[in-house]
Amino acid sequence: APDVAAAAAEALRRAGRPGKAVPALANLLADPSPWARLAAADALARVGPAAAPAAAAVRKAVADDRPENLYVRWALAGTPGAEPR
Repeated sequence: APDVAAAAAEALRRAGRPGKAVPALANLLADPSPWARLAAADALARVGPAAAPAAAAVRKAVADDRPENLYVRWALAGTPGAEPR
């Protein structure tokens, strides 16, 4: 379940293990659930520079201009990969 995956990845981030969380969070950015995408975006933004391995997934999520992705784009601002190329 995406909510469980997002919670687990956020727990890893909070435990100071962002390297373990970033791949799962990057995958969740493509989840069909807007809530899972938002949770992943928020957690990746909090990871900071350690989120760099997720840059390709972040770029793709930021390029998704669907209205339900507005808060995902906003949450990812400043995350590695969110800046225009």
